Amino acid sequence: MRWIWAAALMVLFSSPAALADVRVHDGDTITLDGTKIRIAAIDAPELDQKCATESGRCMPCGAVSKGYLLSLLAKGAPVCVRIDTDRYGRAVATCTVNGRDIGEAMIRSGNAVAYTRYLVGDQARRYPAAEAASKKGRRGIWAGRYDMPERWRRGERIKCEK
Repeated sequence: MRWIWAAALMVLFSSPAALADVRVHDGDTITLDGTKIRIAAIDAPELDQKCATESGRCMPCGAVSKGYLLSLLAKGAPVCVRIDTDRYGRAVATCTVNGRDIGEAMIRSGNAVAYTRYLVGDQARRYPAAEAASKKGRRGIWAGRYDMPERWRRGERIKCEK
């Protein structure tokens, strides 16, 4: 058992992501080398947000979304390009790992939605297409019932959370 833990630690600390100081707050916010970053043009479930399975059972979709973002960041050193600053003072940035757009990956996996009013450039084509594919494949949040994060922040809750 010690060998398994030792091997896991070696992989963790030898991965490119370990070279950067990265902290994941939720499915759309990270801190990279001391800068708090809101990933551009996506909206992920809030950390405490729940979704309902088809059978009506609650699942922690906010925590699942955070976990998926962690898994993406573990694949390499994140590169983020700041495009704006939000009203909370966070950098708004597009981020990639090994050339893969993290925002698009979060949407395609069903762990975030396209924040359509903030789409710019080719995101306006790619992000809605990724969301449509995710919905069609019933991946992540689309596998059951789900409140959009924006509505959840306003206090709306699906039945299993009330």
